[in-house]
Amino acid sequence: MKKEELKHLIEEYLASRKRMENLRKEVKDLEDRYDEILEHIYLFRSKEFLRSALLYLKELKGEYGKDEHFVDLLYSVIGAFKDYKKIEQRKKYTPKHLLYLYDEKVEKEHSS
Repeated sequence: MKKEELKHLIEEYLASRKRMENLRKEVKDLEDRYDEILEHIYLFRSKEFLRSALLYLKELKGEYGKDEHFVDLLYSVIGAFKDYKKIEQRKKYTPKHLLYLYDEKVEKEHSS
């Protein structure tokens, strides 16, 4: 192997390694944000919020109903709603800075 071929492979290795590290960090950040979103959509919510969220998801079904991830979200919210007895238990383990989520409501839009 010629030195320039080896140098090219080494440079490619270094660039690939750097890119993989950046992608891992990006995936980690994305996973963290995904978890935050789930907390705000249905993990730390009251039964009333989940009921109104389900009604809103039903409204959005025509727009997103064919998206498999939307369907997964819908089933997750349904599962959380059906398992509402655990909501009070989850409150005990909810981080204090997220307790306010149990009191939030889905606001109805005002039409002009």
